[in-house]
Amino acid sequence: LEAGVPEHKLFIKPNFIDAARVTPCPGGGDYVVYLGRLSSEKGVWTLVRAFEALKAPLLKILGTGPLEATLKGYVRERGITNIEFVGFKSGEEKWELLRNSLFLLVPSECYETFGIAVLEAYAAGKPVVASDIGSLPYVVRNGKSGTLFRSGSVADLTEKVRYLIERPAEIEAMGRYGRQLVETEYGPDRAYTTLMRILGKVARQ
Repeated sequence: LEAGVPEHKLFIKPNFIDAARVTPCPGGGDYVVYLGRLSSEKGVWTLVRAFEALKAPLLKILGTGPLEATLKGYVRERGITNIEFVGFKSGEEKWELLRNSLFLLVPSECYETFGIAVLEAYAAGKPVVASDIGSLPYVVRNGKSGTLFRSGSVADLTEKVRYLIERPAEIEAMGRYGRQLVETEYGPDRAYTTLMRILGKVARQ
């Protein structure tokens, strides 16, 4: 719309995953997870500085990217003990890290189209703490499947993480809600129905 494309030519079909293949584990966990590319637009500096201020819980960073060496150097030089770089993970190893976590962090500072990591967290029964930019406010239901913070704000991210880790019952309830979302609104059946409806509209234009 901002670029001038007519609204009647725009359609939204969310990503989907088959959550039936993933065993959820709502609640529990003693660390939080970031899963994604280590680059500036992903908000990783905001993330690292927030956990430097928090001191706890442990943040496990899953992924690689152009900022990996710089971030590791910063953490080492500052003596930050609650950040661990795990590297790229996939398959069952990734799912185990998600299932055993408290929640997923998505601190993006760019317009995300639709990060699949959010659905992976939901499938594992985990809520998501995400920045309020791009598609994230539509996918992360504030107060229900997770919580939103101001994009780029270290202070707001710190506050939201601290709030959640002090409320394990809310973490579990949000994780169950997220799992319900990924089984219904973001499942394969809904994706197929949405795609066919869009194709039908386009064919009639």
